[in-house]
Amino acid sequence: MNTGYDEDYLLQAWFNVDQDVYLANSRELDTLISYPNGNTSFVIPRKSGNLVLLCRKDSIVLGDRNIADGHWHQLSMMVKKSENGNAVVYLDGSNVGQIAARNVDSMQGLLFLGDRGGSFSGYFDEIRIWN
Repeated sequence: MNTGYDEDYLLQAWFNVDQDVYLANSRELDTLISYPNGNTSFVIPRKSGNLVLLCRKDSIVLGDRNIADGHWHQLSMMVKKSENGNAVVYLDGSNVGQIAARNVDSMQGLLFLGDRGGSFSGYFDEIRIWN
């Protein structure tokens, strides 16, 4: 699904980080979801296991807990571009952070699960994009 540069959208996904694979991996970051142009990504740093949103020149740590725990988690991000508003991120139903929507990419082209090579230390389920 493609959205215009001023269209609102909601991204939802369930994910489960496989602890054994995650800990055995030597990468500094494990990419959960990456947008087509590479300016917006959800990543999990190796040191903390916290979810981090990278947007152009901004980054925001989402929550204060290690999500590389072998359990299922729900990620949702509501992007309100039409009102020049915010992108609000929810993890397991709790608001864990927000950033100006203008800093988050529109849905144009392919959405990568894992890094651009398709690598992710875990599993996905029920990935949805709503407009």
